[in-house]
Amino acid sequence: MSITLMAYPTAFLISPDKANDEKLQIFKSQKNTPIAAEKLHSVRVFTNLSIEQTQDLMRAVNAQKLYEKIWQLNHNLKIEWIDEGNFATAILSGCESAEELQRYGESFFQNADKIFGYNVREIRSKETFYYEYETEYTDVRDIKPVLKKQGAKEISVSDDETSLSAKLQGDNIKYYKRDGKFFLEVEKRISIVNININNEVPMTAHRQSAFSSVKIETNIEAHELAYFLQLSGYRFMRANGQTPLKTPYSTLNWYLENGKYTAEFSGTNQQALNAEIEDIFKKLNMFAKRDVRFVDNLSKTVYTYNTNYTDKNILINTLLEHGASNLEEKGDNVGCRIFDMDMNYVKKDDGSFALEITRVTDKSECENLVKDLNEEYGLNIQEMTYNKIKERLEAENLRLEDETVLEDNSIVLTIDVG
Repeated sequence: MSITLMAYPTAFLISPDKANDEKLQIFKSQKNTPIAAEKLHSVRVFTNLSIEQTQDLMRAVNAQKLYEKIWQLNHNLKIEWIDEGNFATAILSGCESAEELQRYGESFFQNADKIFGYNVREIRSKETFYYEYETEYTDVRDIKPVLKKQGAKEISVSDDETSLSAKLQGDNIKYYKRDGKFFLEVEKRISIVNININNEVPMTAHRQSAFSSVKIETNIEAHELAYFLQLSGYRFMRANGQTPLKTPYSTLNWYLENGKYTAEFSGTNQQALNAEIEDIFKKLNMFAKRDVRFVDNLSKTVYTYNTNYTDKNILINTLLEHGASNLEEKGDNVGCRIFDMDMNYVKKDDGSFALEITRVTDKSECENLVKDLNEEYGLNIQEMTYNKIKERLEAENLRLEDETVLEDNSIVLTIDVG
């Protein structure tokens, strides 16, 4: 008998030191299904949106407001937003079938990504969501023996016997009682990928090369800024050093350095923010009667990108393969030069690197470089993960029967299990 293992190209998004623990999706004639999962009732999705942003989002997609925080879209998809403090969580329900609930839910989030210009489900380089199934169980004592038979581990029942938690087939699951019957909740965590709507459809990477901030040095002096901004139709708020922008959820902070101002822009809608940046400086140049972006005859712009890189050694190898020069390590940080661009990778608290690029003459060239580096880093991590998979197969005396690389760089391994 043979089974087929599929290593997706998104395997490179796994932290390399965890590659040994990565679970491979197994395709068999009979797919594993959650215990007693007769009906997908809802999907709970964590987002990085504030509750205020969700209201604007629902209006942007022309959703009908049913209650204060519950909206309805086409195909009867209902979305309830729960305020979790910093972020909001979406509960998806409705639709005529489980397949439609997942398909229309995924379509909604892809639309949200386009509106905001980034992945609204990404929190610390992961997407986390929960599938909630309706079951026929009414007594927790009926659930426990079935789970044991299925090989579940760490089974724990609450004192009032209204909930049960366990680990089953690598997933965290929880049964909880509501309205007289038990619901099953299955936790899923994915590294920067979309919700897997169909088990037969490979998960695809969902990462954009969009900057998180852009810093532009200017030759505008302290006594000029407020006046130039006023002529351009903008305000300068001295109390916090900000200029309110027309692009929603975007900020412009001004910093006085060596007698000249530096502008720092950030926002969620990259396309709209780019257009406003160009418009602001076009007007500032007109009223200042000079190009305010030149300091000592040089124009210096720093683009900051968030990355999913976590392994410094593989990052360095990737940079060298891409022709990096003047490579320098300072603690956890890495600096180099590629194509006359100064690049500095700074380690963040969550373990990933932020990339700062300066001396950019062509922004499209900068974005293409980031995209190329993402792909090359990914291939390096994929190769490492692939080698570890083969080592595991050899250690378990499993024979590799066939190996195929698909058009999307997915690797299909067919294993003879005897």
